[in-house]
Amino acid sequence: MKKNNFIILALVNSALAIGTHIYLTQHHYMSKLGLSKDSICNINSYFNCDAISTSAFSEIFGLPLALLGAVTNLYLFILLFQFLLSDNKDLTTPSKYKFLKLFSGFILATSVVMGSISFLVIGKACLFCVFSYILSISGFLFIYLSIDRSKLNLNYSLQLNSKPVMLVILIPILSFFLNYIIRENLNFDRIKMIQAERISFWKNAKEIDFNMNTGLTLFPQRENVKMTIVEFADFLCPHCKHASTVLHTFVSENPETQLVFKFYPLDPQCNDSLDKNSSNGHRCQLAGLVYCSESLAKKGWEAHKDIFTNQEKLHSSFSLDEYINKYSAAFSIDQKQLKDCVQSDKTIDAIKVQAKEGQLANIKGTPAIFVNKKFLEGGQQELILREVLKTLN
Repeated sequence: MKKNNFIILALVNSALAIGTHIYLTQHHYMSKLGLSKDSICNINSYFNCDAISTSAFSEIFGLPLALLGAVTNLYLFILLFQFLLSDNKDLTTPSKYKFLKLFSGFILATSVVMGSISFLVIGKACLFCVFSYILSISGFLFIYLSIDRSKLNLNYSLQLNSKPVMLVILIPILSFFLNYIIRENLNFDRIKMIQAERISFWKNAKEIDFNMNTGLTLFPQRENVKMTIVEFADFLCPHCKHASTVLHTFVSENPETQLVFKFYPLDPQCNDSLDKNSSNGHRCQLAGLVYCSESLAKKGWEAHKDIFTNQEKLHSSFSLDEYINKYSAAFSIDQKQLKDCVQSDKTIDAIKVQAKEGQLANIKGTPAIFVNKKFLEGGQQELILREVLKTLN
């Protein structure tokens, strides 16, 4: 393949990287505002862009890494375009080539670091992020193959005061400027004011005692917990699905926090706070599946995640027997024992007890989130949770 063809491939690769990072930037801001539900990037509980976008590793000095990646790849695109137009006999070509290699190598190294954090530290993946990692690899290879190195003096030293090197400083400057413009257009200051009001209301709210021995507790062995989150939720509530990802990510990243999930099915069959009307009982059965998976095999959180992952399917089609077969096999529970547990009065009563706690707490809908015994409006938003945690440290 001709060398110029590799440069063209590198250009196309760079354009794809720019587009990918622009999408990730948009998703980052929407996640921060709690508006990213139904994103095509959220596949399931593992492949979930919200978990990455709301993590502490998604920003540096308040600057979204996705935005920084978009600007960085834009600069690479400009360099590649200039290199394509340059004369291969140009004495500056060796310097340009070396800088292109170093710059694309830096992008690749950054992708390796961010990928490692995603997979090993956060424990989740973002498909668009993975695509950007692949693009960084292919981009580096295209640049490496783009020049006939036998015709170049590769001992040519790269001058730190050369124009391409000096212009690198524009990347963070432009990124911070764009971040400012975007935040202004999204009314981040107004949102911060609303958040401050909600946190103020939370501080002055009446404390409500909950039975901490019921529900699902995430990381029950944690000590020195400063922030205990109690969430009342329904498994077929779309907002609860979104909140689940945010809360799990937040608690996973902050060891001084704790999460307790309590059942609040929006179904009168197991929630006496609701008006008696027709219902298919599916919401109660889903709560029962999670309750019994926990009580019989300590697999409640696994069932919790699986149900939220498949929530859209469950809205249109749900078979209790199918899920009993699924969980009995996955969690090594006797099939009859699991079915008897889900359908037992004891399980229904246990769910009713937790729903009653929500009723006494005067919750108006799901998810309803309490922090340190006080209701926190907007508690499913990562920004608010982080601000609350700051007040406790």
